[in-house]
Amino acid sequence: MGYFLEDSPADFLYLLAQHQGSCTWSEERSNAVDDSVEWMPQQCTETEVVVHGSDGSATYVKIDLKPTSGGGVDIGLYTDYKCSQEYTGTEVTRDGVLESYYGYDVEAEQTLQYLNEALDAFKVCTPCRTFDLSYDASQNAADGENDEGDENQDEGNDNNDPNNANYVCVDSAGYEGTNQCMMFAQNSQKASFRDVSMASQQRTITRTYATVDVKESWWQAWGFFLMSLLVFLLGLVCFCSIAVKRKRVSTSGKNEPLIRQ
Repeated sequence: MGYFLEDSPADFLYLLAQHQGSCTWSEERSNAVDDSVEWMPQQCTETEVVVHGSDGSATYVKIDLKPTSGGGVDIGLYTDYKCSQEYTGTEVTRDGVLESYYGYDVEAEQTLQYLNEALDAFKVCTPCRTFDLSYDASQNAADGENDEGDENQDEGNDNNDPNNANYVCVDSAGYEGTNQCMMFAQNSQKASFRDVSMASQQRTITRTYATVDVKESWWQAWGFFLMSLLVFLLGLVCFCSIAVKRKRVSTSGKNEPLIRQ
């Protein structure tokens, strides 16, 4: 069990559509996510679309993946080369920029809806193995008629299968019941506690119930402020004490006569 970081969105989408998609999604949704591998931004990418600022300056619009609250995914428009400053104007739209950059309508709205609905299954505790609830043993028999060897093999597998070949799926990659969690883990790097904590604070990840709760505690949220306030008060007390002491010394000096009798 763990959290994983994927540096290449295309690899993640490819695995998602190839294994999970071909077994449990509709054909329309699976094809849409599969096609998104070709156009989904993989990093901060500059387009030829120009927008103008309030001061008259002009800049090229950049596109990149944009995390949304609750673990969702969107495509954002940005004005800096790191894609950290989001474009908030009305001069251009996301779909217009994407169509201009790719040269055709990528149907981003529908594809992103499909993708986010598909990701919902991974936001809760769910089986890692991909399967199709509508698949039954009769399909194995129909498929096996074309090849006697395959039919015998299917029958042998069915005899040892407590589900009698129900709820299985051979995905588009030719695998049966792929362990999707293992596929993600093998093609990505494990996320650190700092990564998970940052995502939790940004509200771009759903609440987790891991061994370490990434939600900020009361002390994490207010501890720095209280410590700073305490240091300030101690400094103020010390300053006042020193000021009072100096004033006393100065006053006692003024009371002494200039000429002693």
